[in-house]
Amino acid sequence: MTTRLTASQENYLEHILNLGRSAPVRVRDIAEAAGVRLPSVSKAIGRLVDAGLARHEAYGRVEITDKGLRAARSVARRDECLTRLLVDVLGMPPARAAADVCRLEHSLGADVLERLEALVAHASSPASAAWRRGLARKLAALPAQRDDRDDIRVGANDPHVHVGKSTHQESRT
Repeated sequence: MTTRLTASQENYLEHILNLGRSAPVRVRDIAEAAGVRLPSVSKAIGRLVDAGLARHEAYGRVEITDKGLRAARSVARRDECLTRLLVDVLGMPPARAAADVCRLEHSLGADVLERLEALVAHASSPASAAWRRGLARKLAALPAQRDDRDDIRVGANDPHVHVGKSTHQESRT
């Protein structure tokens, strides 16, 4: 049975994964890393526990289960690929790319990820040096901040809006 995760749940799993690399993870650590309040994290962790993605001792550590670890690694993989694409290949400043990576990583399918990873690997190879130089020239010719001049900002404000396939109605997760 497939578990469907919200973008928020994916973010929490990614925080737990990253924080757990250096020390045991507690709810307050996650709240601080995510920039949210403790009750919000407690509620989210409860949902992860209910889905079998995490374990949480009362007032203690939060740990990822094997199932949660697979999901967290998938999110981290998408994050890494998109960061490399936007920063290393397309030359965006890391701080500016981070918000777009967060929006994109939650909607990227496995088949697209594999193709983007192939593109990033190809673009990073020494054999693609001439291609990178040509791309850099095209990117340098782009206007500096298109978002500031656009009258309509589609997708720029809310990274957690999903459009249905047939109805095109927005639904928040």
